[in-house]
Amino acid sequence: MTSSVNSSAGLWLLFLLPCVLSVTLNASRPYITPDQIRRAGITQDIANAMGAAWEFEQSTWATGSVQTDPFYRVPASSGSAAPGTLLRVEEATDVSRYTLPPGTALSRILFQTRTLSGSNVPASAFVLWPWSAPRRLPGGKLPVVAWAHGTSGLFGNDGPSHLKGLSYQFGGPFTLALQGYVVVGPDYAGLGVNTDASGKRVNHEYLANPSHADDLFYSVQAAQTAFRQLSEQFVVLGHSQGGGAAWAAAQRQSLEPVKGYLGAIAASPVTSLLDLPDDGPLLGLLVTFVLYAVQNLYPSFSYRDVLTPQAAARWELYLSLQAGDGVAFSLLLGIPLLQPDWRSNKYIQLFIAQTSNGRKPIAGPLLVLQGLADSNIDPGTTSRAVQDTCKAFPNSMLQYQTWPAVTHVPLMYASQQVWLQWIADRFAGRPVPPSCAGLRQSPVLAPQRYASDPNWIVEGETDLFKLALP
Repeated sequence: MTSSVNSSAGLWLLFLLPCVLSVTLNASRPYITPDQIRRAGITQDIANAMGAAWEFEQSTWATGSVQTDPFYRVPASSGSAAPGTLLRVEEATDVSRYTLPPGTALSRILFQTRTLSGSNVPASAFVLWPWSAPRRLPGGKLPVVAWAHGTSGLFGNDGPSHLKGLSYQFGGPFTLALQGYVVVGPDYAGLGVNTDASGKRVNHEYLANPSHADDLFYSVQAAQTAFRQLSEQFVVLGHSQGGGAAWAAAQRQSLEPVKGYLGAIAASPVTSLLDLPDDGPLLGLLVTFVLYAVQNLYPSFSYRDVLTPQAAARWELYLSLQAGDGVAFSLLLGIPLLQPDWRSNKYIQLFIAQTSNGRKPIAGPLLVLQGLADSNIDPGTTSRAVQDTCKAFPNSMLQYQTWPAVTHVPLMYASQQVWLQWIADRFAGRPVPPSCAGLRQSPVLAPQRYASDPNWIVEGETDLFKLALP
């Protein structure tokens, strides 16, 4: 069956397409050359939409391109550094460049991490600080939450530390900081920092869950080195791509235990692409993005063995532009992306075998959250991964909660009280409920009465007459 994406996927493609809200921008701005249009087989209208998306994406950057921001330049001595090593600290990041909630402060760090193939590479992260510290732990230390973000892109400019709203805004990091936690948010290797000390490109290994888990642990280690007031104890919270990273963190803990790890929350998690149904509206896009990692890991692989000819031509254009998700949405939406036999490709199978979640041992508490109306991550796939894990490892401290009528991004809002309480319980040392327990949440009112997908984004504003409005 050929996979494609259509308009029914909605605005929240890959859970973050604010760019599609920017159609009033200057869509005639030169961006795609006539030769590129011809080779990619696209129309001028598509090229114009890509230009509008690109213009919007640039408006979300906090500091211009990462290529011109000195913070992202890796120290020459970093090549031999071990994973977890702190490479650079920007203690007081200029918050005026960001759209942060009042009462929060920002730092940025560079640290050494590890790729899926085991190579050591530099990466970047933000540290978001609360105003006060009502949750101080014994000894006066500040509690840490490692935040694993969802899809933000494939290239350097897509790192959340480089974005004014840190990508998820109140869907994760803002809320955590306002509740008194210090948030350590790695960009994942290849995002933010995208070249090492020698100038060699660091490629983002999209959906390489074990690699993202390494980014989480090593960014916390580096932040603890940079800021001695941070606690040794930490909890992991992630959504979508980050949900997969959080689940992988629980699996990593069973293999490489880290002192201070208290547990993880995996919301709308990526488990295995091979298990997602063929008629999923975003399967083709998820697999297409994964090809960037597969190509880098296995040089003999060719994306033309997986993509349709039409998709391959457009994918080549996208890779040459190194733009963000909004441009990809404009370029790839509505065409057949995958060849019918894509699942049989040996390199795809190798990648999935290395990176899948579920059916593997975990250590520490793991809370899995899933919206039952999620069209991005199939709820049945998540449920099967949970059930299979519990069957194979019945003593796992795994809890599973589902949310009827809740879609992908809205899960982070509908379940906010649950994940905040769960995090507080872990720092308080409260016991975890029975192993492999499940719970189906119920709304207070009829589901149809609730706002569904977000129709807003946080943007900067300085005009007093606008800010004074209630």
